[in-house]
Amino acid sequence: MRKVSEEVLRVWIKQAQQNRIEATEKIIEQFTPLLKSYAKKYSKHMHAYFEDLYQVGVVGLLHAIKKFDLTAKNPFYSYAVLCIVGMIKNHFRNCTWGIKVPAAIKQNYARFKDVSEALEIQLNRRPTIDEIAEEMDITAQLAQQLFVSSIHYQSLSFDGNYNKDDESSFDEVIGREDLNFQQVECETFFQQFETILSSHEKEVIYKLFLEEWPQSRIASYLNVSQMQVSRLRKHALNKIKRMLEKEQLSYI
Repeated sequence: MRKVSEEVLRVWIKQAQQNRIEATEKIIEQFTPLLKSYAKKYSKHMHAYFEDLYQVGVVGLLHAIKKFDLTAKNPFYSYAVLCIVGMIKNHFRNCTWGIKVPAAIKQNYARFKDVSEALEIQLNRRPTIDEIAEEMDITAQLAQQLFVSSIHYQSLSFDGNYNKDDESSFDEVIGREDLNFQQVECETFFQQFETILSSHEKEVIYKLFLEEWPQSRIASYLNVSQMQVSRLRKHALNKIKRMLEKEQLSYI
């Protein structure tokens, strides 16, 4: 799309501020090359974030359209750039850290990365903390904090590979709770009481604690009332309690 004049832009902005969608779409189309340029610039270390940053830039542009004062003499283009860049930087400060870090770290991180890379090229080696601090005109302590914080800049995704030589994701190799373990443990425990429980008591205990049936379902299954199920449960648990107190089981 051919670049339009400031006068045309202001006509579109006025229409957009009156909620005319077609005017908003024209402005977004006009600024698409600029939006892509900034998204590319700020995603140079994280290419997967290009589309996200482009969308953040669009939000910044929409904010500029909504807030722009048509009586102001300064051009909309300059105002839009400030809003777009500001929105992207706010996104980085608020949404891309794997841990909570102080504001000074967030504000200096991007420059820290740029200075570190520039010095590495210039010196043909990795720069020291002191060299980075001197170049940035900050304390060595802050430079050290920036270096340590950079490790936590991005959280690792469970879908990402845990090893460069292995295509398995973190989600595939991290252990999970064995859902059958508790079931087996409970069954082993209650088997020790089978000789002291009646057939109905055993049914109630197993259905309640192993299969997690509600009392209403157990009553229907045994063809008895819920009150009878409650009594059977109470009797069974009292028997188990007495045996445990006497320490007659290997479980103790």
